[in-house]
Amino acid sequence: MLPAPGVRARSGPIELQARFDVLGVFANDLSYRSIRFVDTGPPDGSALVFFGGLGTSAGACLLTEFARSTRERLGLRLICVERNGFGETPFDRRRGVSDVVGDVLAVLASLGVGRFGIVAISGGGPYAAALAAAAAPRVVSLHLAAAVAGADAPLSSQAVSADPRTMWDYPAHSPVHRVPGFARAAGEEGMRALGPDGRGVAAFEHELRLIRTTPLPDLRHVRAPAYLYLGDADETVGPAHAAAWSAALPNVVAVRRYEGEGHDVQYRHWDQILLDAAELGDRVLVCLEGRTWLVPAQAPPEGASLGLCCWNTKENET
Repeated sequence: MLPAPGVRARSGPIELQARFDVLGVFANDLSYRSIRFVDTGPPDGSALVFFGGLGTSAGACLLTEFARSTRERLGLRLICVERNGFGETPFDRRRGVSDVVGDVLAVLASLGVGRFGIVAISGGGPYAAALAAAAAPRVVSLHLAAAVAGADAPLSSQAVSADPRTMWDYPAHSPVHRVPGFARAAGEEGMRALGPDGRGVAAFEHELRLIRTTPLPDLRHVRAPAYLYLGDADETVGPAHAAAWSAALPNVVAVRRYEGEGHDVQYRHWDQILLDAAELGDRVLVCLEGRTWLVPAQAPPEGASLGLCCWNTKENET
């Protein structure tokens, strides 16, 4: 059995999902005044504020729902607030990073959320940093997956495509293609974020300028445990970003570096991010002989592969 969050786990096999969950759009895509957000509930779950990558709508968090069963088993509640100019949110070029933080805090207040974790992927990094700095006493943990460190580290030109909607096109060898429907759902997210007529391109360019010119805030008072996730073959958000986070944050408890992996670690290792967010960060999920095991992070068994066994199931190939 998987232990409850905060309970120290024994090593051993655990019963977790054997197949990826179906990706889809939630009915509870809600609106609070002029702020659009997705709340996966339940209300008594541990809140995890999600910042999607550059140029994404509130629906970007739905791309992680292939591990919904695991997230729910861990008692985590994902909340994603839509940013300026994407999806159905009007674009206002006067709004910046601090305005996004204000929107997130307003949504959390409307939901009655006190303490929360933060997870950011790719271009969501500067927003995560700003929220952590603004609400440090409320932050339970911080999870930065291939996350941009803003102006404190260079952003590769490969992060930006001539057509922003194609940024979700991962190469054929990427493990994301093992998730049924991922490519379709990613394309739909691009269309949702930027609009079928490209109306969100101005918002995209505005956000890109913000990310490239906004330095990390002073994070020395953010005492929550921080976890970094990076692929050492990532040509979009390179190791300089992880180094910048490590220098800025006083309590980095784990740097999870994945050998030979690129700018898709946020999905390939989403199961581990969930585990870390559930306060089980001293353990890692591995697959061995067709079963998922929860083992000490420093001593994974020989022959095991990282993550849920779904990642090794050929029938998942798309």
